Amino acid sequence: MKKQWYVIILFISALGFMSCNLMNPIFYDNIKPLDEVVVSPVKLPAVIGTPVPTLPYGAGWMVYHDPDFGYFFNYPNSWKLIKDEESKSINLFPVGSNPDFPSPMIHIEVVDSEYSSAKTLVQTESSIQVLEVAGLPGKYYTDSEFSLPEQSSYIELPLKDKTLFIVTTIGPSIDLSNQLFEILKTLKVE
Repeated sequence: MKKQWYVIILFISALGFMSCNLMNPIFYDNIKPLDEVVVSPVKLPAVIGTPVPTLPYGAGWMVYHDPDFGYFFNYPNSWKLIKDEESKSINLFPVGSNPDFPSPMIHIEVVDSEYSSAKTLVQTESSIQVLEVAGLPGKYYTDSEFSLPEQSSYIELPLKDKTLFIVTTIGPSIDLSNQLFEILKTLKVE
């Protein structure tokens, strides 16, 4: 019986304390209407996934040739290549990826804008590295913050009066960048 009284007294004390705080004007001064609340986006650092075992260039690799833009490259024959005729882009999927869902891939597209060494096609705060592929001076950069469903790296190269734009998955679960660089060793421009 005594325990029940202690619980009741404790409960009433807690209610009294809460009601005193709710009546306090300082409490109300800190409450803002929802339209005045400012929510800042949270930036998380980029996440790099586990590198996929790199398949070295060799016999049995397939050749992709784009006659419209005059470039070609080799890619592992175990990978699936899907060409989108409308956007003139291609996607390379490693073994185990499902092209019907967001999957790790290498995306290659000719973007209808002239290459610029001063700006990037994708906004980033990461450092931009200069590189050369097939004799073309270009740039390499990554997502500057965590993005879902995939973290990506980007390569931009000048191609005639357009930009060859290459995107590859680097996280959060898988990193295809080593395989991309192996493929880029075979890139040729006519």
